[in-house]
Amino acid sequence: MATKSTPITIEAVTSFINETTEGKQTIKAQDVVDYFEKDIVSFAATTDLKYMKESCAREREISWKRIEQMIKQDLSGPSSSTTLDKKNCLLWSPGTASSSSTSSPGLKTRITITDKAILKKRFEKFKNNNKKDFWYLQATIQQAEEEEDVDLLSVEEKVMKFALECEYYHPSQSLVLDLGDKNWVSIFTEEELDELRDAGRDLPLGVPEELNECFHGLGRLKPSGGAFKYSRKIGIDHPKNELLKVWFCNEVEQVSSLFLKTGSLDIGDLMESDPLYVGFGLFSSIFRGSDIVAKNCGDIELGCTEIGPGKDQTKEIRDSMLKIHIVLRDMLLSTTFVPSLLHKSHVIGYGVFGGSVSLLDADIPEGFVTRIRRTEPLTFPNNNGDFVTKLVPLLNLACVGRTMMETTLQFTNNTIRPISLSTGKNHWCLPPNFVPSNTQSQSQKRQRTDEDSLTG
Repeated sequence: MATKSTPITIEAVTSFINETTEGKQTIKAQDVVDYFEKDIVSFAATTDLKYMKESCAREREISWKRIEQMIKQDLSGPSSSTTLDKKNCLLWSPGTASSSSTSSPGLKTRITITDKAILKKRFEKFKNNNKKDFWYLQATIQQAEEEEDVDLLSVEEKVMKFALECEYYHPSQSLVLDLGDKNWVSIFTEEELDELRDAGRDLPLGVPEELNECFHGLGRLKPSGGAFKYSRKIGIDHPKNELLKVWFCNEVEQVSSLFLKTGSLDIGDLMESDPLYVGFGLFSSIFRGSDIVAKNCGDIELGCTEIGPGKDQTKEIRDSMLKIHIVLRDMLLSTTFVPSLLHKSHVIGYGVFGGSVSLLDADIPEGFVTRIRRTEPLTFPNNNGDFVTKLVPLLNLACVGRTMMETTLQFTNNTIRPISLSTGKNHWCLPPNFVPSNTQSQSQKRQRTDEDSLTG
């Protein structure tokens, strides 16, 4: 877990107390410490924890054991997931930040009555301020006009209605709508789902013009040996000006070399941290030479990668369907720092599990709901027979991700960030991500804060 070292303000503590008690009852100091535990852990990176404990010496009932354990985990180093980022933006791995298992909700995170009350209150306040800009689908409007017993509800209202009905944690509680989640089939009609998918900008599924000939030539080959030789024959006159060609040649050569000895490879049997290095490194190396480079932290996040072994299906569901959604929305909040960017910015995620990879596209096409679309999983080659037919789509998908991030980067670079007073919130309009107060498996307090930063 890693968060920016941000002091805990009196306003933030006061807001938490008012929101939790509504002025009707007292609150224990331990509740405040539990609520701000990640801020305390982050702040401890620059201030010895003993001084914090001494400042609260009069409150003898406060337990610091959990926070001390979290600091110890922080000092033990980052997880095995790969971190990728840029000078002022990044392709970030959730495994390195606050979405680790110590702080992020899992599949069995039960939502308490208090959680639901807070969530409902927050949404009602947000609705009162922004309802005129909510997203009303044409299919919904038409159905409401034709059927008397159908209420005209916005996408935001439908998502939150479902969120409040959930007994366990779900991304919808942060106004996230993943179109790959089968739950939405019972919430939206088929016509509404089609409209949700088609809204906004299409994915740029083509390949860069300068690589057309390279892709065409590779597509005519079959065994890995032929691809290896082909990668070494592609003419590159000016490497500095043809960086995509350099990337293409390097990746085809590197991946094909894995098959030269035996003619086969089962990437699903590799350890969790290995697939990105061994077979899927092309999704990070494609940014070499662009404005997006490999680093450990950044200011504006544009994408993330989550890697897991295919045999651990529970982890796959949790990472791909829960954790990565919150990371993507956090990144989207950072790229939509002015109203003009709200419906322009896209951030992406790659989910790598058991020898396959999917691209997740997160945006806000209309209104305020974060929509997530995902590509069908692409599998890594298993042998010489399917080497080319499986490698070509993977290379193409890497190009798609680069194009999408560069487009968003161009939007943010060309937009002036206005000067405004700090409010303690992480967005000018959108509510923060929702984090449950406790988990069924650990029965520990979890943080709910507007300052949940995901940069290292």
